Amino acid sequence: DRLWMMEHFCKAWPHSISIAILAPQMEGQKQKTSSDFLDTLQAMGCKPEHLSIAVVTEASLNGENLDSAAGAAEGSYPINVLRNRALEQVQTTHAVYLDIDFWPSSNLFKVLNQISIRQQLLQKGDKTALVVPAFQIFRQCREYADCREENVQAMPQTRQELVHKFQVDHSVFQFDPTNLGGHGSTRYVQWLSQSPTKLLEIPCFLSDRYEPYLVFRHCQNVPPFQEAFSGYGKNKMTWVMQLRRMGWQFYQLGSVFATHYPHLDSETRQLWNGGSDGQLLKRPDDDETTDFMSYRRGQVDHIFLEFKKWLLKSVPDQSIVPKCYKDEQLSALLPDDDYRLWVPTHDIEEYRRIADTDTDDEQDEHNDSVEDGDEESEGQLDYEELEP
Repeated sequence: DRLWMMEHFCKAWPHSISIAILAPQMEGQKQKTSSDFLDTLQAMGCKPEHLSIAVVTEASLNGENLDSAAGAAEGSYPINVLRNRALEQVQTTHAVYLDIDFWPSSNLFKVLNQISIRQQLLQKGDKTALVVPAFQIFRQCREYADCREENVQAMPQTRQELVHKFQVDHSVFQFDPTNLGGHGSTRYVQWLSQSPTKLLEIPCFLSDRYEPYLVFRHCQNVPPFQEAFSGYGKNKMTWVMQLRRMGWQFYQLGSVFATHYPHLDSETRQLWNGGSDGQLLKRPDDDETTDFMSYRRGQVDHIFLEFKKWLLKSVPDQSIVPKCYKDEQLSALLPDDDYRLWVPTHDIEEYRRIADTDTDDEQDEHNDSVEDGDEESEGQLDYEELEP
């Protein structure tokens, strides 16, 4: 139901676009194909020669995602399957990853193709990701409704327009400001004066929940999105967590941005919130009577904890970007990520013991390597699909 947004993507991005579309078959109707969607997108003003379309059908998901632990819940949406299908179709050397509800600024393609940016990206190597800072606007109608015409008019397209709305009108602001871990590592203050020809290092992550939109070289160093995650929650941050552990570095682009369209909460978001009417619930008390797996959020967080164990076991720690040191003020805003999870406390403590052991083992291996005079391996990993 967000395909209409492609009209604005195609206006802002005058080059190749790889898009994956979930196409459920409606009763009594023919299954839509890529040709059908191509006609629809062409009517929006998109150029057919720029488009690569992957159609994901419910039939193609049987036994792959909808039957998984993550996919079995009501209202599931195979978001990471779609992301992987879109990535599989990329035919350029580099890719910009954006969800359809984050609209790129009109200068993104131009800035990325500056000689200075291309040279810096080449010098920094294949494990380099460029952050596209994310912003958001207020929904433009007072009632809880999608007032599309008003919202579209309020979406900034140029840096000049965004900065005015950000600093003067205060109608544009950092994306998801109440979730500092999500985008708080992006250097928004510095971005306001950052040159479009310079890259600004992201020196540390405030949280494992950092999930920026990225530009990267499309090569074998890019892991897939974990398809065990579907619907809302943890589906982007786990990909960034894996990039960081694999030794990727992150730099912020200047002048460019992506703005979130203020759509209504999806069904999967309402399920995640947990309330009978989609309202956000607080984490239940952890006692003998609490069944975290009866909540959608508990199901996702259970898989997330298993993912973290898998990451420790299967992906050698080559991380370069450290966690930011927390002062008292930051600690109040960023409570412990693990103890926010809707899983039993003893499961979190078990993971912590595994993580502490992994840290000690990695340090011992590093010390042995240094003593022996050997270089650390940059060998290629075999990425397995995470078992729920």
